Amino acid sequence: MSKLTKNEIRKFEEKGLDVIEIGSEGNLEYATKMNDDSKYCDSCDCLRFESDSDPLDWFRSGDEKAICTKMDAEIAGALEPREMINIHKPLWCPKIGRELTAEEKAEAEKMLALHQKMRKAPI
Repeated sequence: MSKLTKNEIRKFEEKGLDVIEIGSEGNLEYATKMNDDSKYCDSCDCLRFESDSDPLDWFRSGDEKAICTKMDAEIAGALEPREMINIHKPLWCPKIGRELTAEEKAEAEKMLALHQKMRKAPI
């Protein structure tokens, strides 16, 4: 961990705040432990952030995209730093924490294929 010391993190967590730290490679360095039934990707070790800069969008060059390394798919794109927390788990997430209906499974398969294509698509 680079920016926050363990002592600083403990102080934040004692106040009831969740802490996440993204490393220089865009991977999750630390996250406050949440329940496995969390509806957010923040505490998952499969979450990674990558640059999502758009060459035509000169005034928002710092955008990031959230990637699920387990499924090799893009979860969300064009994220500003303030949007990089509380990213909801997609329906296709294997750690969604509940059983899907047949309709949800079919929809999840379609969405996963789309999000995997988005991951591989050139800018």
